[in-house]
Amino acid sequence: MTVGRRWSLSRRVALVAVIVLAGWVVVLTVGVNMVVTARLAQEADDLLRTEAQLTADTIEIGPDSQLILPTSTNDAALDVGTWILHGTNIVQGPADSQSLNAEAMRLAAFTTHCKLPVLPGGRDVLSHDQVEAALMRRGGYDVRVLPEEDLGWEENPPTLLEFIRRDLRWCQGNMQYWRFLVMPGLRMVSRMQLALAIMMFVGSPAWIAILIIGTIAAARSPSFVDPFYGWTLLAAFLVMWFAPKIATIVDVLCRPALREAYGGAPRLLASVASEVVFFILLSPIQWLAHTLLLIRLPFGFGVGWGAQARDEHTVPLARALLRFWPQTVVGLGSLTILAMNNPAAIPVALLIAAGLALAVPLAVVSAAPLVGRLMLRLGLGRLPEETQPPETLRALTLPALTPQARNRQRDA
Repeated sequence: MTVGRRWSLSRRVALVAVIVLAGWVVVLTVGVNMVVTARLAQEADDLLRTEAQLTADTIEIGPDSQLILPTSTNDAALDVGTWILHGTNIVQGPADSQSLNAEAMRLAAFTTHCKLPVLPGGRDVLSHDQVEAALMRRGGYDVRVLPEEDLGWEENPPTLLEFIRRDLRWCQGNMQYWRFLVMPGLRMVSRMQLALAIMMFVGSPAWIAILIIGTIAAARSPSFVDPFYGWTLLAAFLVMWFAPKIATIVDVLCRPALREAYGGAPRLLASVASEVVFFILLSPIQWLAHTLLLIRLPFGFGVGWGAQARDEHTVPLARALLRFWPQTVVGLGSLTILAMNNPAAIPVALLIAAGLALAVPLAVVSAAPLVGRLMLRLGLGRLPEETQPPETLRALTLPALTPQARNRQRDA
């Protein structure tokens, strides 16, 4: 028996432990943190409908207690959030942790129970929604989510740089949750939700460590991971990671009206494919950005809460390089080491290293107006609101919802 085989069992056990732990972190945190902060458009009729459900579904916990019902959000090109919200409603019941940025709520109850404390050093709470939900639950109110996509519409940051800047504010804000874990009076489920929100970002260094340690180990010993077990674990993890999206695709394809609202089955599948590729490239960029911020936080460095740039703008190459050079160095470094020592390991490393290596061009290209117009022309990423825009959105005269844009999509 070779030395490599004597160590293979322990290595396999360690690999299984790391991947399973990372997988559960992803599944649990994605399942309870479908939160998007952006500009909001909401219809008056929907507010009235929410108010009616608020009255009909009230569970009396204390005097004058009513529900708070945040609206759900779109996830890229599919209603993945709807499936996740159905699941979290079953698990969390009246103690949801969803964003209170877009909601129908009792204003008096909110102002009474959701006054956020000023943190030591005069710092503000940078990620407020989870804390506010926990405080409302402590005050005797239910916090529920309507798993529907037609109550309001929100807008993501227009460029990768702005997206990461907002993500880092959430990361720093979630690291402030440690002190709220021991706040008196919180329900246990609220403490668990705050802990999971922390884990959502604490897991990022683990992903980067997997790439770095895996690169070094694979370069030193090509037999570090048994191919059978390695590919089996990777396949199982990817299925677990993409399960909500897979369920959503099946759901949409099985409903003719909804399928057509997304542009038909071929365009829907093309949209999903392009979104999955973008997601795989984007995630490692976020993970390394989180990791670098977490390293700096103990030394007093942070991102603060500045104004968010919501208007469309391009990203110059020099600015993208200045912002994402660490991602580029780590990604290209990993691929270079493997190319010189163990090229067979490159396909697996690309799942993390590709996004890092391509961070700069991705930031530039994804903000280019030409790319946006091309995707609009092809109908990639089309939402039902583009096929049949609600009156509220038509009044905003958004470029993708103009008659000319819809005609171009129909002709594509």
